[in-house]
Amino acid sequence: MNCCDYDCDQGHNCPVRNHTTRTYPRTLQEAFPHAPDPVWEAEMRGYGLLFFTHVLAFFGGFVAALILM
Repeated sequence: MNCCDYDCDQGHNCPVRNHTTRTYPRTLQEAFPHAPDPVWEAEMRGYGLLFFTHVLAFFGGFVAALILM
């Protein structure tokens, strides 16, 4: 006996027959079916130079701190 095929002996506790039982989406695709696909490459293309500059600045500060110690 499976409750999902309406052939169960649970009576009023059957989740298929109980309309107060909440169901939640299991995946993001089910939750947001009309959401656009992400385009990470196009968004991150402009951040390459910014990321490189930050890494270079932190590395320079690290080397400067080692020299001054």
